[in-house]
Amino acid sequence: MTTSAVVAAARAVLRQMARRGQAASDADYDRLLWACDLNFVRGEDSFVRAQWAAKPFVWHIYPQADDAHLPKLDAALAHYARTLPGDARNALARFWHAWNGAGKPDWAEFQR
Repeated sequence: MTTSAVVAAARAVLRQMARRGQAASDADYDRLLWACDLNFVRGEDSFVRAQWAAKPFVWHIYPQADDAHLPKLDAALAHYARTLPGDARNALARFWHAWNGAGKPDWAEFQR
């Protein structure tokens, strides 16, 4: 799928959402995830749906008091990145942590 087709598909889903005055249905959201080469998702339901889409994704976990969310983030990373080579696994972990407020995302490293 070309970039312009992905953008068109995403815009179509967003227009449907706006017309309904609500968030995307699960089916619409799934189509949007499937259409993208990389997804940025937030929350646990979206985390699961991103895995079903079988596309690369970055997870923004809901913060919890006393940073209780960080062990959950690390456990998810350990599972999700378990088959990646060491450098890629470490780069992904650094990016996910930065995306969740522990540093500044390094876009160049993430793209490699």
